[in-house]
Amino acid sequence: MVLDTENREKKRLEALYATGLLDSPPIPAVDALVAELAKHYGTFSSVVTVVDQHRRHVLSALNFDYTSISIDTGWTYPYLLERNLPVIISDCTQHSIYGNAPFVLSGEIRFLAFAAYSTKEHYRIGNIAIADPKPRDDFSLQDADYLVQAARKLESILGI
Repeated sequence: MVLDTENREKKRLEALYATGLLDSPPIPAVDALVAELAKHYGTFSSVVTVVDQHRRHVLSALNFDYTSISIDTGWTYPYLLERNLPVIISDCTQHSIYGNAPFVLSGEIRFLAFAAYSTKEHYRIGNIAIADPKPRDDFSLQDADYLVQAARKLESILGI
């Protein structure tokens, strides 16, 4: 089983690097999608990240100051990419993983929701997320579905 996981991760990284997204200049359509998400949800910020084995690289962000976030500073890699469903955390200060993240400790983020996006070969390479400094317990199934649809739209924009 370990070999399969290692092999899949190797192939995922190859697929990620083939996209060129880690070194990509800003992509206006992605910036527009990020702005659209924050407006749709009424959140302070939204972000698109690309995840390699060491960090989360911010591809596009609205009101989010981090360009690259180390995986080992409050983020666990499998939690970011190996979920089939969106992750919804109504109050990050109460969360076992995100509670110690720098942007949670600073008060910048309390609410967080994200969904993974994938290449055509089904390798998950990043996340699309919304965040807010206020906790939120009103995120519905329709809200989660819209976030997943935004991830599919992102894949189309990126041509991956």
